[in-house]
Amino acid sequence: MTLLHSNGTTVDENDDGPDGTTNSLLFSRITESGVYTVRVRAYAGQGSGEFFLKVARLRPI
Repeated sequence: MTLLHSNGTTVDENDDGPDGTTNSLLFSRITESGVYTVRVRAYAGQGSGEFFLKVARLRPI
């Protein structure tokens, strides 16, 4: 999973979860307003199927 800024640069990415699985988990603090893209791809470009995507707004620090 990759989080991209509107200018195309990578803000953050992750390909493995903290539980040792290949389930991606990404926490990113966005400090600039704008349009961002979340890109999700299959492992090694292979496979297909359903996935669950959750985006949440956290409270500001």
